[in-house]
This record gives sequence, C-alpha cells and structure tokens, in this order.
Amino acid sequence: MKISGFIPLSNTGKTDKKKKTGSSSGASAFSGLLSAAESESTEESAPVQKSAPASALSMLSIQEVSEDEVNKRKALKQGKMTLDALEEIRDGLLMGFLPANVIHNLDTLVQQQRRQTNDPRLDAVLDDIEVRAAVELAKLEVAARKKG
Repeated sequence: MKISGFIPLSNTGKTDKKKKTGSSSGASAFSGLLSAAESESTEESAPVQKSAPASALSMLSIQEVSEDEVNKRKALKQGKMTLDALEEIRDGLLMGFLPANVIHNLDTLVQQQRRQTNDPRLDAVLDDIEVRAAVELAKLEVAARKKG
C-alpha cells in the first residue's frame, strides 16, 4: 500500500548557540503584556470578603450520624462477634475440646441479635444457630454424665 500525498518535512535551520545578552523584541513585548495584565487585574479586582465561619450547629449537623447507621454498625459488630463465636466452636469441635461457656456465649449473642432484628431470613439463621448450640450443649452434658 502506497501513501500518496505525503510531503516530507523540510530541514530546519541551525540554531545559534550563542547566548543573547539583550532581550529580544518578542520577549520584551511579552513582558510588557504581563505587566499590563497584572496592573489591570489589581485595579479591577474587588476586595475578597472572608466568609463567616459556619455555626457550631451546622457543623454538628454535617457530622451527625443517623440512627439507622448506628444500628447498622451495632448489628455488624454483633454479627462479627457471632461469627467469631461460631469459629471458636468449630475449632473446639475439630480439636476435640469445647468448653460449655463458649456455647453459652454464642447463645447469649444470638438472643441479643434476635431482639434487634425484624428480618425473617436472619431469624431463620439465628434459629439454626440456636438449634446447633443446643445440640452441642446436649452432647457436652451427655459426655459429662458418662465421665462422672
């Protein structure tokens, strides 16, 4: 494929490597325009007024956290605590040693979450956790009776 209409660039002339001691006419014209623009901008600009500081009430309203957000944070924290307790139970079952207080702590966490939720899906999960905790407690009681 041939490119038609191509015009090669002409060679540029050599630049002079000598330093110019005087200012060129372009540079002096440019500096003249700069000084004129600076003087116009200082004459035309109005004094800048500082805005009044925001009142403390408006600052507090900006920082205000809604009640829904607080409840969501609490629910997330309790959910993480419940997951930690479930992991502790899993680890105890895998190692063959599970203290009863771990299961009681999980049961307490589930009861707290049940009071704060209105979600039927979450209630179903909490029911499953409660049943599993009851089964593990029953296993521990049976094992304790056999030993003692």
